Amino acid sequence: MVKQYTIEAAYSSNTRVNMYEDGILTNSKIVSDWNLLGYLDSIEDEGYEKAYDIRQYKNALKEAEERYNEAKEALERVMKNPLIGSNKEE
Repeated sequence: MVKQYTIEAAYSSNTRVNMYEDGILTNSKIVSDWNLLGYLDSIEDEGYEKAYDIRQYKNALKEAEERYNEAKEALERVMKNPLIGSNKEE
């Protein structure tokens, strides 16, 4: 049996810990940030290993690429007619 957990922000000063067994969500706890390290130590003692939700990171990357492309397009538009002296590097 493969035991894994993921962590994500829940709300102010709290973290959600999701626990999976063989890829199936079996438990979800909201833990105070003050108690998080101790809680993670205890579930690791039970055989859980930290895992990462690849979809979450792919979505974040896609959103960052979209923001980058929008900013690049905006820069290319304004470079056609910049304010005199404003294109100097700071």
